Amino acid sequence: MMPIKKLVLIASVAVMAISTVGCGAKPIFKKEGEDYELKALTDSGLEEDQYYVKDNTTFYLTHECEGNSIGNNKTTDARRVAWTMLDDTLIPTMYSDGLIAYKSKGSELSNINIERFKDLGYSIGLHDAQVDNDGYIKFKVSSNVIDETSLAEALKDYSSYDIRITAINDEPVKELLNMAGVIEGLEQGETYNVSFYAGTEFLTTEVKADVRFYQSFEMYYIENGMDTKNGYIAIQMPDDAKSGYYYVNGKGMFKYYGKIKSEVTGEEDMNEAYYDTASEQISANSQAYVVGISQATTDVTFMVEYDTSVYNDEDVLAYLTAPNNESYQMAASGGVAQVGIEEAIAGKWTINIVPKDLKIINVTAESNAVADDASKEEYKYTFEEETNLKITVPFTGEGDVWGTITSLSDNTSYEFTLNKTQLECTISYVAPGDYVIDVYHYADTQINEPVISYNEESETEDVIIVESD
Repeated sequence: MMPIKKLVLIASVAVMAISTVGCGAKPIFKKEGEDYELKALTDSGLEEDQYYVKDNTTFYLTHECEGNSIGNNKTTDARRVAWTMLDDTLIPTMYSDGLIAYKSKGSELSNINIERFKDLGYSIGLHDAQVDNDGYIKFKVSSNVIDETSLAEALKDYSSYDIRITAINDEPVKELLNMAGVIEGLEQGETYNVSFYAGTEFLTTEVKADVRFYQSFEMYYIENGMDTKNGYIAIQMPDDAKSGYYYVNGKGMFKYYGKIKSEVTGEEDMNEAYYDTASEQISANSQAYVVGISQATTDVTFMVEYDTSVYNDEDVLAYLTAPNNESYQMAASGGVAQVGIEEAIAGKWTINIVPKDLKIINVTAESNAVADDASKEEYKYTFEEETNLKITVPFTGEGDVWGTITSLSDNTSYEFTLNKTQLECTISYVAPGDYVIDVYHYADTQINEPVISYNEESETEDVIIVESD
């Protein structure tokens, strides 16, 4: 098998509501009498800018499902779903010894996004619904019900109403709705008694579970395709890829088994997660920065400023991980991802942010504990490359004193510690460049000039910002 960059993934996090749009120009496959059998092709029948699963010498077009915001996404979102009805049979199957073929006028194919979808099974034709304060499932027929489904037929006279489902088979519904607004736990083809309000009118109806849903789950990245002499580029799944449902570059879904065809039993778990935690998922394919906090600090804001000319805020996903492995999602808005921490413990705090090629302008960690009546003394220095550098700031008085030293080139920041009548900061490695020391104090305290020295005995590791390759 060709050498491929290790499988990597971006965390699945619900960031915002997603508008409902079709995933492609293909029609909804629901009409009686249509052909729902996969069409076998040879390499001479491949069309440009399409992706095909190759099984021996036969090729099958990946299937463009209907869905909400299905496309060439850079991050996963648990609110995003694809769905099928009779067209579910048009999803081709790939095995570990197979490949994906792509024909194009271009000679290269790189940065291949393969979004994995969790198989939710069958449900009624409802998505993006919400639970209201009464524990009922609330939605609009016009925006949340899939056309030509049993649910659409049952509610066709109430398209302008607020619909609230109160029970299914006389059972409460609050716990049945997942993050994608899809009702889980229903059986394929079964008919269910649905109780609901249409506006203020209470009604019941029978609805069939006739839609199969797939939920955005994981995002994988394959570095390059491989040239062939057969008129297409070959894409292979990594050796450790899990069995499941995948969407390649937003163009089509395929079913994948991480074993050869003769070993497939049909009992494989198609939803086994590749990573165990959200922070582990995002760190696999992200830019990484490390912020060092030398002592416990209150009211700290971690911020990443990024360029918005290529990616929008909704494309950006960032996590902050504390030294004790507790993880925080950073809100991305207006070109800045940030999160405030009331009590930041000492140690190395890691920021992971995707997309990996997102242009980062600035990374900072600032304490907001400075009071309005506090004064700031500022000192600027230029350092050559140094190791075990010790900086002390003597002061007189008994008031509160605190401070930071920050690199002006990359906004690397270090916190000072308080030692009786002076602030201290020892840095194991100092990159060459300009730095600024900010010392905060009140009127009853006098700050003296910082003292710079080399600390031979220091074993402290306080490197603040480390960018991944």
